[in-house]
Amino acid sequence: MKKEVFATALLAVIFALSVANTYFLDRLTGQIIELVEESGRMAAYGDWEKAQNAAEQAARLWKEQDPYTHIVLRHSDIESMNDDFYELLEHIYSHDAGAVNSSAALVSEHLSSISQIEQIRIGSVF
Repeated sequence: MKKEVFATALLAVIFALSVANTYFLDRLTGQIIELVEESGRMAAYGDWEKAQNAAEQAARLWKEQDPYTHIVLRHSDIESMNDDFYELLEHIYSHDAGAVNSSAALVSEHLSSISQIEQIRIGSVF
């Protein structure tokens, strides 16, 4: 009987950690997406300083979560996101509003995709 109780408790802990992971990742990606979209809007208005600040803050927020993301996400997703951020910043530094818009959309879509992949669904359990 002890084994069954231990197994049930272990499954409950795993489920709770999965829910917490989903919640945290959703909040993280949401915050970064907001900053990236703000950066794109500021670039469209020609306010390059605010665009740069928002994009750098988004990249910094992503980089600060390295200990977490390197545990829960695929490394290919992490590397791809890093490349996307550098591309966005490159276009901001060169003041290319059209390229900033497409790069910001790419970063936002990639972050949304990462968040959706980590969602708990029946299909991901069975």
